[in-house]
Amino acid sequence: MKVAMRIRPLMPHETARNDHSIVQVVDDSHIHLNLKGGAKQFRFNAVLNENTSQQEVFSKCGVNELIDSALEGYATTILAYGQTGSGKTYTMMGKET
Repeated sequence: MKVAMRIRPLMPHETARNDHSIVQVVDDSHIHLNLKGGAKQFRFNAVLNENTSQQEVFSKCGVNELIDSALEGYATTILAYGQTGSGKTYTMMGKET
């Protein structure tokens, strides 16, 4: 199992409220959260910032290989998990056009 963290860009209503992201990308596998109660750091197999293209997401997360495996008869799963508004659809579909 591999876990990737994709950070979505702020939505227009969030920037209109002058919101800011509490997530800072440290490197390709670490993020830093600036929380009211203090800061925390987390490690993932991959960290994808808000500028990562959909093609890069699929490449770094091995989606193409999973699809090939599924076509060969192996069981595969891709799961987007998070609270409402956290960017699951954005992660799977990319930016709306």
